[in-house]
Amino acid sequence: MSNVLARCGIPLLLPLLGALTGACAYSAESSDEGDIASASQALWEVGRDRETDEWDSGMTNHLSAWQSISCYSDFGDDYLLTGLKVFQDSGSSDQYIARLVGECSGYSNHHGIFTRDSRQETEKIYASNHKTPGTWATIGHDEFVSGVTLTTDTWSDFVQQVRLEYVSETNPGILGSYNNPYATAAVGVDPGVIIGPQKHLRCPDQYVATAFDVKYDTTNGKVRRAKLTCRQLSDE
Repeated sequence: MSNVLARCGIPLLLPLLGALTGACAYSAESSDEGDIASASQALWEVGRDRETDEWDSGMTNHLSAWQSISCYSDFGDDYLLTGLKVFQDSGSSDQYIARLVGECSGYSNHHGIFTRDSRQETEKIYASNHKTPGTWATIGHDEFVSGVTLTTDTWSDFVQQVRLEYVSETNPGILGSYNNPYATAAVGVDPGVIIGPQKHLRCPDQYVATAFDVKYDTTNGKVRRAKLTCRQLSDE
């Protein structure tokens, strides 16, 4: 009988052992994949270090203090700047921006992708005598503001239009392209009167916008200075 088991029992057990081994291996692989997936969902993070870029007209008379919307500081470290609403001045021949509202949106990790969720906050940045309604410049749910373009008057004394520059995740864990970003349509005064130069406020590579500040002339509401604050967005 023992000879029979030696000849027949062991071979019969081998497929069963193989199946059990395969099941264990599959279970281990599935567990590893689950751990990786869980880790990747928590990888995207907005850093504390910040960088700023500024435009200054050089006009200092009747200048206000900085007026701002700070998504990171005011609403949370997972809020980013996602929109600016612009209002034109009322009744001036100069035609300039006279009111600004900012939009901050919450972002969440979803299967390794950092995307906008349902959380959204708006806040007035500053206001003077303006027309309504204003016009929004906003970005999509899987996009990130990487810069603000200001169109000024001929002498670069005040701002007439703004547009947002933005990037997306072109490769896993990498935002791009910062050298050639997308841009929203310009919002502000009638494009027919825009004849001044553009000023680009831009985030460093792999940084995203978290705040926007202006200083304006308190006698007429013209924006004289602007500042963009950016923080690093990393997938590590």
